[in-house]
Amino acid sequence: MIFISHSTQDDLFVNKLRNVLRKHGYETWVDHSDVLPGKIWDQVVEEVLGTVDLMILVLSNSAIKSHAVAAEWREFLNMGKTIIPVRIEECRPPLLIRHLQYIDFFGAPTIEDHFQKLAKVLPAPTHPVNTEEIEVDERAFELARLKAQADGLNLMMNGLILENQAVFVLPDFTEKLIVDMTKGKIFIGWYDQETGARPDIDLSKYDAMKHGVSRQHAMLTKTTMGFTLTDLSSRNGTYIDREHLPVEQPVLLKSKSIVHLGNLTLIVFFKD
Repeated sequence: MIFISHSTQDDLFVNKLRNVLRKHGYETWVDHSDVLPGKIWDQVVEEVLGTVDLMILVLSNSAIKSHAVAAEWREFLNMGKTIIPVRIEECRPPLLIRHLQYIDFFGAPTIEDHFQKLAKVLPAPTHPVNTEEIEVDERAFELARLKAQADGLNLMMNGLILENQAVFVLPDFTEKLIVDMTKGKIFIGWYDQETGARPDIDLSKYDAMKHGVSRQHAMLTKTTMGFTLTDLSSRNGTYIDREHLPVEQPVLLKSKSIVHLGNLTLIVFFKD
């Protein structure tokens, strides 16, 4: 088993690293996932440190300032066990482990690219790979990442949105779609040149068809109770925060929700 030592500010990166390691057959231990409720954190960590032989030390400026992270790697160093430092941003490793060769996990397109460097110094994997479990974890991680992005955008959006507006943000694009809701109902899909049917929100420019969005995919409605989203019998489904919507049934929508139209991801904001 691999102990991953890190700052809580780097939880999202560590979740992603853990999923990659598990995908390649490595069993890991991470405090924010593996310390059970009601347990005393430092006692559990000390016990686990005594049972594992390898530590991946995730180095960032916040990790270097963390007393808890320092206690973990110092204990491991005193036990003469192997530490592999992984830098996720420009930072100077602590003095006592500065002699250890570190691996940089920034500057390459994906974490899988970085993993190839890490794999060269890891022992052979022994843990059986459960691909179904990994897929569930990856979806949960991606939702958490999008939720964090929504939280970061929320303050700015609150200052921009008018009472009768909704704003859709595409996480992988810089622009936002501002929608006037004064007529109450808005149809979402993409423009079909053959039939001439054009929805109120046309997602054609975002490769909507390739992402599994239907021509008339969903309907956004403003009611006296708030905003609702209705799946219009789309081929690939509509999801709010990864929950699959029933067909032709309006579902209450909250601001900062993560909406999936097929495989196209949107974050929606409006005044609560």
